[in-house]
Amino acid sequence: MKSNLVAIYSAIDIVSAGLLSTIKSNISNAYKGYFEEKFNRIMEELVKNDISENEILKFINNLNQYDKDILFAIINKNLQSDNKIKSFLLSKILFYKFTNTNLDYFHANILTNLDLFVVEDFENFKIIYNFYEINNIGSQPFAIKVLVDNFSGESYNVTIVKMKSIGLLLNTEYAQEWSESGYLYLGKGDGFENLGKYINEYYN
Repeated sequence: MKSNLVAIYSAIDIVSAGLLSTIKSNISNAYKGYFEEKFNRIMEELVKNDISENEILKFINNLNQYDKDILFAIINKNLQSDNKIKSFLLSKILFYKFTNTNLDYFHANILTNLDLFVVEDFENFKIIYNFYEINNIGSQPFAIKVLVDNFSGESYNVTIVKMKSIGLLLNTEYAQEWSESGYLYLGKGDGFENLGKYINEYYN
């Protein structure tokens, strides 16, 4: 474990009543390095932004029970995540929590529903985000139209359904299927641009 994260690990272990130690003791020695790597990854955004160890320790030690539950949810989801982009997003959520005290709707929504997505969904969403065009049409000023050529295949349909289910994409009054004009109209939901920027940062 990175030396500057040892004290942070210990502080979280204390406020979690030994949760991290229990998890670590229940896995084989062969995977302990993997456990430490995952922990380091979740702290990456704090470290990258030059947040001092003392600031992080103060944040951890001042958590109320509700905030502890959020921290433990982030850590547990990170340990269970099957890909690096989820760890990256969880690191972003933790950093937002650190800098804003409370999670906004977007970050809380992603934290709650992260398990719904696989890597392919994020790759598809990256294409959706990077190719959307804002159209000031009627009552849908934030409707987006996407070139069909970039969206052939069942996986895109699955991604769109998932994104709609948590409000990142919305239905519009326009056609919801591939249209003859070569466009699909989708509504831009709350957090659409936030997630797009995070995903672009990860892949770039």
